[in-house]
Amino acid sequence: MHSLRWKLILMAVVIVFIPVYLLNRYAITFFDLYTRTDLESNMRHYAFVAGEQYKLFLLSEAASSSPGSITDSLQEGLARLYTRMGTEINAHVQIVGTNGVALFDSNGASVGSSLLDRPEVAEALGGAYSARSRLTKDRQFMYFFVARPIKDAEKNVLGVAYVIAHTNPIVQAIKRMVANQRLATYIALACAWLAATVLALAIARRLRGLMRETRAFAAGRKPLGAPPGGGDEIAELGRSIHRMADEIESRNTYNRDFIQTTLHELKTPLTAIRGAAEVLESLGQGAEDGGQRAEDGGQRAEDGGQRSRGARERFLGIIGYQANRLMQLVGELRELTRVDVDLSRAPREEVDYGRFVKESIGRLADTFPEPHAALSVEVPDEPIPVSVVPGRIEQVLSNLLDNAFRYTPADGSVTVTVEGGDPVLTSVSDSGCGIAESNLDRVFDRFFTTERHQQPQEHGSGLGLAIAASIIRNHRGEIRVTSTVGEGTCFTFELPCHI
Repeated sequence: MHSLRWKLILMAVVIVFIPVYLLNRYAITFFDLYTRTDLESNMRHYAFVAGEQYKLFLLSEAASSSPGSITDSLQEGLARLYTRMGTEINAHVQIVGTNGVALFDSNGASVGSSLLDRPEVAEALGGAYSARSRLTKDRQFMYFFVARPIKDAEKNVLGVAYVIAHTNPIVQAIKRMVANQRLATYIALACAWLAATVLALAIARRLRGLMRETRAFAAGRKPLGAPPGGGDEIAELGRSIHRMADEIESRNTYNRDFIQTTLHELKTPLTAIRGAAEVLESLGQGAEDGGQRAEDGGQRAEDGGQRSRGARERFLGIIGYQANRLMQLVGELRELTRVDVDLSRAPREEVDYGRFVKESIGRLADTFPEPHAALSVEVPDEPIPVSVVPGRIEQVLSNLLDNAFRYTPADGSVTVTVEGGDPVLTSVSDSGCGIAESNLDRVFDRFFTTERHQQPQEHGSGLGLAIAASIIRNHRGEIRVTSTVGEGTCFTFELPCHI
């Protein structure tokens, strides 16, 4: 039952069975109540007609001067009327006199017998309408008894119109209804089972196809095939899986390139450190040998020792520089891997953005190496409320300014400009050497730096702009660059007022 197919089939059967069952029960109950109520209503109506006919008979008998043959003729006609009436409604019609004896009977069997033992007859003789129902001894049928008093104009009781009917026709009709409804239920369940099976097989087949493709993709055996067509949820799921697979492939390619580039960047200073260490080792060995020959060399040995000390200092400087470069690279790599997680957890704060930029640049001013290009800040006077992670946006400004000062000569200029609106625009422009057009699309890539001959100072690790771009993207903003070689560069990032 863990299979989706069987769950769909079972759900369809249950959904069909419950409403059909409840509807059948309601229909049978309603039909039973309606027919029984209608039967009693008809019995009451025929009791009224039978009583009225008996009143006419009594009036005719009282008005007749020779009651003999006329009375007998009227009595026979009345008996035939009751017999026909009983046949029409499939009931037993009787007229009971005031003494409780049956005067007329549609079946002719009970004429002359006393009916005072019937509670409904006794109540009717007392002047009240009465109705009863009783089950047969085998409890298969129910009989209805209706007793209606026959009254004259002065409300005197002249007799009782007594009608008896059983529910056999109703019971037989209900049995036929139950049989037909049971057959309809079986047919509905079979149709639901068949439709659900076909639908479940179609859904399961498509899902299993996606499952086989994703398993093969996860195992690295083959890429996903063509995206599924259609407009339903399964097709959309398939297209989402394909988009996810494309993103995974892209990420994997990016990560492989990132690892290769990282290894290359780490290998360069390590190679320099290793080479310098080997040279120092050889110089140390040379100094030892020179010490043993010091007595023979005289002044020449002293000059060689000075050169050896100078070489050692130079190579020690190389080791120190490359070690610091490694530490900086490792720190920036650690920062790059943490920035997305930190930003997803850090709370946003609403700040006056213009004031925030001024204060941030004031704190950063002393961290830039001297001498550097002149720095100017242009910020609107009116408040600009923006929700940001302040420390991270200050980091973006630091990275962009550090990049601008590195590529701008001391007699140049660097300008920070803020423009209000939604989104808020922040620009860091310089009058430095600029970036070649072919490199503009790559400046935010990890480890990318421009060619050395374009740089007036030592180049950085190539991670500062990548970190800045990641921070801006996590603020749901955008960052872009424009540049002209020999004239300068402008980095602009947008921040929505509310994240």
